[in-house]
Amino acid sequence: MVKRSSSQRYRDDPEYRELHKKRVRLSYFRKKQPVVRPPTTTLQTRFYADLEVHNPEDIRFGEKVVVPVYRIGEYAALLGKSDQTVRLWIRDGRLPEPTFVLDEGGRRGRAYTYDQMRVTWEYLPLLAFGDSRDVPPPKPKPSRYEKGRFDPDYKRALGDWKAAMAEHRYDHNPFSRLLKEAWARMPDGLIVLHAKGRLGAEPAEIRKTSDYR
Repeated sequence: MVKRSSSQRYRDDPEYRELHKKRVRLSYFRKKQPVVRPPTTTLQTRFYADLEVHNPEDIRFGEKVVVPVYRIGEYAALLGKSDQTVRLWIRDGRLPEPTFVLDEGGRRGRAYTYDQMRVTWEYLPLLAFGDSRDVPPPKPKPSRYEKGRFDPDYKRALGDWKAAMAEHRYDHNPFSRLLKEAWARMPDGLIVLHAKGRLGAEPAEIRKTSDYR
């Protein structure tokens, strides 16, 4: 029996052809899936920064402290997300803007202090609580209009959608709101130390679900 080549079998056998298409589609979608890493609890870095405390409420006001800083890759690992997801969340407003920029041999990137990582870890369980107001408005589809993308009604709907997206916010969920509030109390990227030794950024209080709406 002469063995047929795979290309000839692909042309002649419809069942083999459909099976091959399914394998190709499966391989494509596996490659397109984002890299999702489980949240990590071990923080390792080789970067340290000398920060001067400018917050007058801190007992270290005017002093310089050496703190470890972390790049966006370590912050993404803490959240269990990919680096690109964290960048998109920062752009959309789901995460607060990084306080510092790390310059490593001409490479500039976002940097986070240990205290910022610690506060993020404390609020991390709230990441599972979403909010329907964070869902963006649906984008109009040209196929639903008579003249497609040249239809005046479609152009009008597209303009309304762009205006709605410009005003849309992604920070209604408790994780984003409380994390931004905590970072606002840390202008230097450091948890405030008061005279009594009490930390200025405390863990989230237990609230009712309705309080987050």
